[in-house]
Amino acid sequence: MEILFINKKHDGYMSQGIMSLSAVLKQHGHKTSYVDTWSFEEVDNSIKKTKPDLLAFSSVTGDYSYYNDTNRKLKAKYGIMAVMGGPHATFHGKNFMESESNTFDGACVGEGEFALLDLCKKLEAGEEYDKIPNWIFPSSSNKMVVNPMRPLIEDLSTLPTPDFSMDTALSSSEKLVFWFHRGCPYKCTYCMNHAWNKMYKKVDEREGTFRKVVRAPNPAYCVEVIKKTLSLSDAGSVKSILIADDTFGGNIKWLAEFCEIYKKEINIPWDTHLYPMMITENRISLMAEAGCRTALIAIESGNEKVREKILKRPMSNKLIIDGAKIIHDHGMSMNIQNILLLPGETLATALDTFNLNVKCKPEIATASKFQPYPGVELTDYSITEGYLKPGDFEDDIPQDFHWTSVLDFSYLPKKDYNKILNLHNMFTFGTYFTRLRFLVYFLMQFPNGIMHHHIDNMARKVISHRNDIKASKFKIFLIFIYNFFKSSNIKETIKKSRIIMNKLDKKKKIKSSTRPVVSEF
Repeated sequence: MEILFINKKHDGYMSQGIMSLSAVLKQHGHKTSYVDTWSFEEVDNSIKKTKPDLLAFSSVTGDYSYYNDTNRKLKAKYGIMAVMGGPHATFHGKNFMESESNTFDGACVGEGEFALLDLCKKLEAGEEYDKIPNWIFPSSSNKMVVNPMRPLIEDLSTLPTPDFSMDTALSSSEKLVFWFHRGCPYKCTYCMNHAWNKMYKKVDEREGTFRKVVRAPNPAYCVEVIKKTLSLSDAGSVKSILIADDTFGGNIKWLAEFCEIYKKEINIPWDTHLYPMMITENRISLMAEAGCRTALIAIESGNEKVREKILKRPMSNKLIIDGAKIIHDHGMSMNIQNILLLPGETLATALDTFNLNVKCKPEIATASKFQPYPGVELTDYSITEGYLKPGDFEDDIPQDFHWTSVLDFSYLPKKDYNKILNLHNMFTFGTYFTRLRFLVYFLMQFPNGIMHHHIDNMARKVISHRNDIKASKFKIFLIFIYNFFKSSNIKETIKKSRIIMNKLDKKKKIKSSTRPVVSEF
């Protein structure tokens, strides 16, 4: 069979999940191709070129509407069977498959390698396929066929190496991105991992088995994946590697073996994500010795009560600050990720987040806006507490979690809400140019508008997305000022700002609340 994968890169990085699906299918004699675009014309051209038997979409919640509209046009033109996998199908599959507007013929729930392979086998043989585990299908009686889920793949080293040859831009890439570990032992309420663990716990109980929450291929397999991918790149083009696992190297013995092999056989600067409580002298020492240059840490909120009660991340500010010192003492950089406009956010909690970041002295700190993805515990909390109305927000979740929020913050005084929006826009600027914090506090007082959006836009362009990580702050400041007054950048910000303000105005018209101001958690 010929399978065409349709998925738009996020942050410029191709989905390793799709690459793994492709590798398994090819291992069993199927043909695969991939199109990476928002353009319907490009998708249409890919179909004409490859003549696929099956279209396979992968989607996060914010992208579903676009993919559904795209597939509607493709159905009308070609009538090709189309299925969807990814986070949206896993946690919201039954809901969108029951919708009258849905155009997909199936939704794959959970781990997809062998679920998709089984579907292709049945389709190629012309056999009935509606009983395949992990799949949700419509039936002739207009009821959903929701099949049970199969156990997770225990030994990931048995999988073929992901099919990175599908990435046409790989040859000239300066940064390669990999995911090796699957699963996470933590229970952060805004993340899908707790919902994923709960989902598969039911499978374990059914099968009578015990499953490791976190799975990883052996270190030698991981290094082999990197080496094979490097062989697809032009010699010397790759400057760094990002290992984007949620909790990389949780097993210290595994990490020590990986670092030893990596330093000997790869030895390219690399970055990785770490959970704050994983930051220890031993772990950071191993990573730094093996060439790790940056640890990406999610603080999310600088308020300890919010972290413990709302986010289920029970850690003290002292632990986070001490962890930042360990990272810097070993000569590594620290990038921090945060979430503002969490349900129940106040100006005081938002400023706690800003101030904790300043104390950690990160090289880069960013702040997103909480997005209530289906199936996530914090989404249920937001509904229960009245920050969201069920059935009223799902289609409004944006593709980018940076620009807008769909929560109802009418409990906040207007001045406080405006200041939080301004702080969000100036977060990266203020945590990088800490001597200019007074400017952040001053500009917070003004109505949120183009000026604040422009600071945000330029901070993302010049600070958080910069290539020269060793440049001095003075040099970065001069580059920031140059870009701030560059006419093309101003035009770009004005265009984005209009979109943002229109969305905010729309939200103001349709949202209402009489809940009291939330003063503490």
